[in-house]
Amino acid sequence: GSLQVLLFAVFLLLYLISVILNSLLISIIHQNKELHQPMNVFTCMLSLNEIYGTTAMLPAIMAVLMSETHEEI
Repeated sequence: GSLQVLLFAVFLLLYLISVILNSLLISIIHQNKELHQPMNVFTCMLSLNEIYGTTAMLPAIMAVLMSETHEEI
């Protein structure tokens, strides 16, 4: 019902914020040569890992959330 749609919208918003901000962080570090330090490279790797992880998990979670039977995928 309406709770499913609300949760779907919240998860979608959080996913978009996560992907946009992590992509922005990666692009800022990539463009600025002064930020090419090991710590920042590690931060880029963590950001990429978060993008890949959320992209792999969240569509399945959202599909289960919107299904009527709530079967496991």
